[in-house]
Amino acid sequence: MNKLPVYLQSEIAECGLVCVAMMLSYHGSHQNLVSLRRRHQVSSQGLTLDNLVDIAHVNGLVARPLKVEIDAIKHINLPCVLHWNMNHFVVLKKVTAKHVVIHDPGQGVRHISLSEFGKSFTGVALELFPGESFVKKEVKEIFSIRQLWQQITGLKRNLAKVFGLSLFLQLFTLLAPYYLQVGIDRIIPTHDSSLLIVIAFAFGLVLVFQQIATLLRSFVIFHLGSLFSIQVSGSLFKHLLSLPLSFFEKRDVGDIVTRFDSLNKVRDFLTSSLITLIIDALMALTLVIAMFYYHAGITALVLFFVAIYAAVRVIAFKRFRQLNEQEIKDRARERSNFIESIQGIQTIMGFDGQSRASSQWMNFNSEYVNSNLKVKKTREWYRLINGLNFGVENILVVYLFILSVIAGQATIGMLVAYLAYKRIFISRISSLIDKLMEFKMLRLHLERVSDIALTEPVREPATPKPPKFKGDIELKDVSYQYDEFSDPVFSNLNLSVQRGEYIAITGLSGSGKSTLVKILLGLLEPSKGTLSVDGVDLRRYGAKNYREHVASVMQDDRLYAGSILENITFFDATPDVKKAIECAQIAHAHRMILSKPMGYNSLLSHQGGGLSGGEKQRILLARALYKNPVILIMDEATSNLDLRVERSIGEAICKLQITRIVIAHRPQTIQSADRIFRLTSETLLDVTEKHKITQIAPAQNA
Repeated sequence: MNKLPVYLQSEIAECGLVCVAMMLSYHGSHQNLVSLRRRHQVSSQGLTLDNLVDIAHVNGLVARPLKVEIDAIKHINLPCVLHWNMNHFVVLKKVTAKHVVIHDPGQGVRHISLSEFGKSFTGVALELFPGESFVKKEVKEIFSIRQLWQQITGLKRNLAKVFGLSLFLQLFTLLAPYYLQVGIDRIIPTHDSSLLIVIAFAFGLVLVFQQIATLLRSFVIFHLGSLFSIQVSGSLFKHLLSLPLSFFEKRDVGDIVTRFDSLNKVRDFLTSSLITLIIDALMALTLVIAMFYYHAGITALVLFFVAIYAAVRVIAFKRFRQLNEQEIKDRARERSNFIESIQGIQTIMGFDGQSRASSQWMNFNSEYVNSNLKVKKTREWYRLINGLNFGVENILVVYLFILSVIAGQATIGMLVAYLAYKRIFISRISSLIDKLMEFKMLRLHLERVSDIALTEPVREPATPKPPKFKGDIELKDVSYQYDEFSDPVFSNLNLSVQRGEYIAITGLSGSGKSTLVKILLGLLEPSKGTLSVDGVDLRRYGAKNYREHVASVMQDDRLYAGSILENITFFDATPDVKKAIECAQIAHAHRMILSKPMGYNSLLSHQGGGLSGGEKQRILLARALYKNPVILIMDEATSNLDLRVERSIGEAICKLQITRIVIAHRPQTIQSADRIFRLTSETLLDVTEKHKITQIAPAQNA
């Protein structure tokens, strides 16, 4: 029987793609989101029903869109995709007389009453069936433990140390029950106090060695954790920063943070739980052999109760995994909302929205607390079952072993030793079962890390660095669309810029000016056409090589926590203070900076709190100039400055004889440009002459 999986979305607007992934898996084509996302790019605007039909068709599914009344929902083929709340897609799994079960890409499995269902369901459904071209396959890309293992230098050596010390500790554990048996069976009957002193002294030494070994083992585990954090976490963060800009634009910051935090769970397992699992397995095997030596029949009974506990954990694992996944998802939403509220506190206060923001965060936090509570309650149920199961087992074992002592088949010392060995065995085997479930749960965290680790970074060409950068750039038939389903933002743009030119670009809001700037910066790759640098396609020239000579001031650029000097030099390890001051003077920021209590060493809070919009823009411009660029790209970079200061800055930059590409709306900002273009969805129109005439006309009529 086919099973419908639960997949949760990573990107803000990929619910439709996730629903198709669930349906593909249900019909036997198991493809994870990493591989699907690579083949079907989804923009932050999401997908329409027609887009889902197209994706389904490409993957071999036949789609049948339906208009369905609430009363007739039970008659359609399940599972199917539903349009939800006018802006979302879910998969309908089951319909009963009182409720429905849906797999929501944003929240997981949900049981909803029919009345609530009627409020959210829009009446549009999509049935999906395997077509003639449908192929059952298994495509599950995941970041494996082996890949992590290979990244840590010295991991095997340190794990061997932990293993050796752990094994050493277990030998001491095995000796303790024998000490009790000798004391009861040999010392008490003979009243041999001298032997008691010798054995007590020997086990005292054992205790000392045990504690020393425990301390050394802890130190090695701490060292392993540090190695993991430095090497693997550092490598993943470096990879994260090399991903395309679109990766960050489509995701909530809280989701990225919690995915990165999943690496800590993997670290804990590799550095501690893995060794514990192996040691527990060896100890359990050794102990069960010793227990069979004492009493085979009773040991078989113990193993029966162990099997019961293992069966309970295996049967309940799927539900426990879903609860953990939901907890992580709710935590990500809560973190995103919290960070968003702090970053947007000025807007919240300006609209007197503190109560609304507080209520919204409380709702997200309540969802996280509730999902966390479900996980904790499930763990407590496991403990209850464990306690009851092995409690009954212990009563039966004591009862049967005492009968053996009464029958003369065993001694009291054997009884005490067996119970001690059994207690250790139950502890180890329970831990082993729990660690095995933890190992299975590790896949959840590896899948979350895989969303970062398996996303293709921006690839740089293997060609050597160009010897000299002239600074000529050219757009040739450039088009851009967010995904394969959306309309182009603009098409067939052509622009040639020579070194030292001042180019201005205007256009209506939403015409794609900021997108064009990102293409000119090499942050986005054109859907069609080429961006050439010194006559070489940027893909061969290398975006990194190109950006070494390009600086920008964007609308959403930000300042970082640190001093003003650090922000201007972009935290250069060896800052050129003289150069930073010169750049600040060009940007008309020098006097403003000196007016601060600590001058260039004045500290800025996150995002430059305490500075006006104009002050921020001047520091951002100084930062761009500090890079000593050949090309300077500015997107509304002086919109908060008065015309006199803006004109003065423009004249100072003009003396630098660098290429300028400016995006602006104010006529005064662009009037001195060599060429002026108006951007539309169809072309980049040269309006230089028209603009110049418009500027001259008022003067002639004066």
